[in-house]
Amino acid sequence: MSFENSGPIVQQPTSTDLSFIAGAGGVTAGQLVYVSANGTVLPTSGIQNFVGVVKVGAAAGKICTVIRGPAKVRVTASGTINAGDKVVSAASGKAQSLAAVTAASIETSGSEDDTKVAAAINNQSSRTAICDTGATDGNQAVIII
Repeated sequence: MSFENSGPIVQQPTSTDLSFIAGAGGVTAGQLVYVSANGTVLPTSGIQNFVGVVKVGAAAGKICTVIRGPAKVRVTASGTINAGDKVVSAASGKAQSLAAVTAASIETSGSEDDTKVAAAINNQSSRTAICDTGATDGNQAVIII
């Protein structure tokens, strides 16, 4: 299956588009964004509860359109993302595969390890998407939100 358009939307059957104000630095089409202040969005800076993917970018202080879902959208991969992977937000509004939690990654023998446990729980509870078409670092993946 190939999709002709090159914008962030691949398929958007009955998706909800929302309007927000772009925060400092603005936002670009295809970035994952989070609510940073009342009615304002910024590109994600790591694993966060993203609100959606920017459909129409905007300069700081201007209105932008964000695709909430359901939709298939193009995003830039941070690291390799494979088809079927659970996907979460990454720095600069990119997307990354959600790493599985393992016993080794959450050993509990000190306060530093408690932080690892908390981070693993928080990461698992963040909004996720599913990868439809994988990509390598810096390339375009298609995710289902």
